[in-house]
Amino acid sequence: MDYSYIFKLLSLPDDGSISIDNVEVAGDTKYVYISRPPIPTYCPNCSCRMHSEGIYKRKIKHPILQDSTCIIFIVSLISIW
Repeated sequence: MDYSYIFKLLSLPDDGSISIDNVEVAGDTKYVYISRPPIPTYCPNCSCRMHSEGIYKRKIKHPILQDSTCIIFIVSLISIW
């Protein structure tokens, strides 16, 4: 599905660095699932590759619309150590 309107609405780059996986509507609440593909990260001191501790999700409530609609962003982040 084309979610380009959400990228424009939130001023997010539409270059593939962020992906919108799904949008669900439950009553007056809209859930937007956002993720970012893993990017290899290296230690600034020793240049060794850092490893992931897994994916965790964060819920962000955003009053972007002025009507009774509530938007909740479910953001999947990768924890690096």
